[in-house]
Amino acid sequence: MSKRKDLQRMYNFVGNYAAHFALYGSEREREAMVYLEQAEDIARSRSWNQYDIAEFKRQALRRAESEIKRRLPRIRVDVREKNQYLKKAENYIDGFIAKNMA
Repeated sequence: MSKRKDLQRMYNFVGNYAAHFALYGSEREREAMVYLEQAEDIARSRSWNQYDIAEFKRQALRRAESEIKRRLPRIRVDVREKNQYLKKAENYIDGFIAKNMA
């Protein structure tokens, strides 16, 4: 698979997982763990330059924001609180980058 496709798969997996983590903590972690493991495997199989890492972060945050906005009404949280959940997701994404892509 191409590096670009791998990057796309990773940011979708990590963005979804980060949104889950931000919204639910670890209570529903098992549901998303398979995707996270796949993202880690992809990340470790390649070397990443600064452009790749910046693009990954931008797209993973975009994916996380989309998921958070979609799920907030379901868990009965005001959409105006989106930023606090997005910050948690960003912290998770930064941790993933430091652990698997740096």
